[in-house]
Amino acid sequence: MQPGKIGSSESLTGSDCLTDEGVTMSRILIVDDSPTEIHVLKTMLEKNGHQAIAANNAEEGIAKAKEEQPDLILMDVVMPGLNGFQATRQLNKDHDYGDVTQNQLAALNNAG
Repeated sequence: MQPGKIGSSESLTGSDCLTDEGVTMSRILIVDDSPTEIHVLKTMLEKNGHQAIAANNAEEGIAKAKEEQPDLILMDVVMPGLNGFQATRQLNKDHDYGDVTQNQLAALNNAG
């Protein structure tokens, strides 16, 4: 799946899901330690017909990636413990998950 083409029928793979209407959608794993960010992303993705799976930290994200085999992983960069860069490197080393599109996310707060 190419970045910017989420949900495009030409970029979907055989592991995609079908809705009751037979429409193809993507399985997207969100890995973030912020419940707010997970809620916002999950709501937006599900509203657009995708199946969103959430993980609250990098370790859980790696486990869910192996279990769920998503089409796309949205990975927060800054997390306690294992960070998003380290988790992405671990997944890329594994030949079963190295081809999954992974995007790094960082939310910065400029309050003040």
